[in-house]
This record gives sequence, C-alpha cells and structure tokens, in this order.
Amino acid sequence: ASCAGVEIVYECGDTATLAAALVDVPAEAALVDVRMPGEDLFDVLAQVAEHHPLPSPSSPRPTTVMRCARST
Repeated sequence: ASCAGVEIVYECGDTATLAAALVDVPAEAALVDVRMPGEDLFDVLAQVAEHHPLPSPSSPRPTTVMRCARST
C-alpha cells in the first residue's frame, strides 16, 4: 500500500534488524509492530535511544518512513 507524499525507505521483520535500521537508515519516522519477533521492542528502542539520540523532526509530517512488522 502507498500513501501520497510518503516514501517507504526500509522494511524489517524483527527487532535486531530494527535496531540496526534505526541507526543506519535515514527516515523521519518508523511504523513499528509492537509484537514483532526478537527482543522486547521497548527495550530495543531504549537501547538505541541511549546511544543514538533522536534528532528533532524537520517537518510536522514525515515523508520518509521505515515500516517494521512481523511477517504474516
């Protein structure tokens, strides 16, 4: 599915891939499934944020998004 004005720049299916992508992939937002496989999502997010503080948003509406969900 697509959304006008939004570009999906990365997709991942587990929290280990998500942790690496949050550091390496230039995206303004991440749409994340809280039930994705791997370590506890909130622990992963806290670890990433501790070592890589999030930048301030450049615009009120993100245009580049990372989609992260468990596979069906």
